[in-house]
Amino acid sequence: MKPLFLDEYELTASMPLRALEKLGDGGVSVYDVQKIAPGKLKFRAKSKESEKIFAILRGSCYTVNKYGSVGLKRRLQKLVKRPGAIAAALLVCLLAAAANLFVLRVEVDGSVRYASQTQEILREEGLYLFSAYSEQTAERVRARLMRLSGVAFVTLEKEGCVLRVTFQESEETPVPQRETQLTAPCDGVLQELTVLRGVPLVQEGEKVSAGQKLADCGEGESFAVARAVLSCEGVYTYACGDAQGAKARAVAKAVFLSGGTPVKYEVALTGGGGKFLYTVRLQYLLRLGVNFGENE
Repeated sequence: MKPLFLDEYELTASMPLRALEKLGDGGVSVYDVQKIAPGKLKFRAKSKESEKIFAILRGSCYTVNKYGSVGLKRRLQKLVKRPGAIAAALLVCLLAAAANLFVLRVEVDGSVRYASQTQEILREEGLYLFSAYSEQTAERVRARLMRLSGVAFVTLEKEGCVLRVTFQESEETPVPQRETQLTAPCDGVLQELTVLRGVPLVQEGEKVSAGQKLADCGEGESFAVARAVLSCEGVYTYACGDAQGAKARAVAKAVFLSGGTPVKYEVALTGGGGKFLYTVRLQYLLRLGVNFGENE
């Protein structure tokens, strides 16, 4: 490995290579030897061996000239002549060191589905943006992340001011259990029923009640795949103290609470003296499904 502190020399002789051999015999290592003219070489050697070089070649037919420092020594000499540059360099180093102590960004790799849980655990442990980083806190975070479902291994690495969290999921992560039946959430009339996997239990056009099964998984099947459309009717009320625009708000509330697509509605108004009660009778279509879009 080349030394950091070097001086550059120029050697003139009838046999310059013989001079380099003498330096080698004297324990002086030379670097970057260049032939610049017949009988003339340029080379570099450790700064601390300057006196030794002149002592070995003294009294011979060799002419040696020292041209100054190179490498890190030369840069340091320039900095010494410019105290402002030294201060700036020290300031940059201090700022870089200070930045490395803090977390300015968090990146989650391996599985983005753990991102929100990771951020929550980091906040609870006090390891959030612009907070100071410590190995003890990182280890507590790692231990909690390891307890998340489906996590086989997790690492926390500080790269500058970036905290990188990398997840490796278990190959045996259980598949979420699928629903086995399609059930009516309210009373209504079955308009459509499509069963891709399982057994239909109701015919289209039949009345159904809340909680009634519309389709179920068949024999030997672990889940059902089905969807249905119900024609339903509901009554909703809306009370207010200002009649202006209240009818539209009453209908909007009824549609929102029904969760369906409106087909027809009737609105009745009662009250007076600054108190109004709107009653909305709403007919709507309710679309529902189970595992639909996940069929194999």
